Amino acid sequence: MAWVKSPASVLRDIGISQPHEIDLDFIAYTLNAEVIYELLQGYEANIFGSKDKAVITVNSGTQVPRQRFSLAHEIGHWTNDRGKNLSIECSTGDINQRQNGKGLTAHQAREARANVFASHLMMPGFMMVDIANMPVNMDTVRYIASTYNTSLISSAGRLIELTKKPAMVALWSNNGTRRWFDRSASLSDSIWPLQSISHPPQYFIDSNNVLISDSKWIDPRSAKDIPITESVFDNGFDVISLLSWA
Repeated sequence: MAWVKSPASVLRDIGISQPHEIDLDFIAYTLNAEVIYELLQGYEANIFGSKDKAVITVNSGTQVPRQRFSLAHEIGHWTNDRGKNLSIECSTGDINQRQNGKGLTAHQAREARANVFASHLMMPGFMMVDIANMPVNMDTVRYIASTYNTSLISSAGRLIELTKKPAMVALWSNNGTRRWFDRSASLSDSIWPLQSISHPPQYFIDSNNVLISDSKWIDPRSAKDIPITESVFDNGFDVISLLSWA
C-alpha cells in the first residue's frame, strides 16, 4: 500500500522500538495533533486540521482498545490525507471498512487505508517477526492483544496478515451472516468460507485449536473434507473464527 508516510516511519522517527512505547497520544502530539476524548453521537472519532495542526476527537464512550484504534485511524488520516484543510468524521462503518472489497468508492478506499495504517501503527511488523511462525489460534490472538493493547478482532486480523501458515479469519454476526474474512498469503485464493451459517448456536461455541473438517466452515465448492484446526471466540457482539491448515 502506498503511504505519504508509513506507520513504521512514524514510529522510527520518534525512536519507538518496543510495544510498550506505542503511546498514541504522544505520537499524535509529535505530529502536531491535539487529542480530545469526549462522548460523540454517531461517530467513533473525527479530525479537523489546517496546515500543520490538527484536533482529533475520540469517542470516550467506547472500550479502550476501540478508542486507541480510532485514534490511530485518525492519525492515519492526518499523515496521509491532509491537504489545505482536513475535516473528516468517521462512523463505525468507516472504522470497520475493509480493504478487500471490490469496487470501493473513494471514501471507502480512504477509510480502508486509514484502518490499515492504524493496524500497522499499533501492531508494527518490525516488532512482530516472531508472530509469523506462531500457531494460528486464540492463544496467539490474546498474546498479541495483551502485548499491543489491541482488540481481539484487530489482533486476529493482524495475525492472518503476518503468519506464514495457510490460514483464514472470518468475522460473523450473531445471526450467522459473514461480515468479512481474510486469507493469509499462503492460503489459496480458491478457498472461500461460507456466506452464512444456518444454525449459529452449533457453530459459535468457543474453542481453541480444535481439529475439525474444513467442510464445517468452507464453501462446499472449495472444501476438500480435510482436517484443519478451528478457534472460535464470541465477544458478545460478533464471532471470530480462526482456521489453520497447518
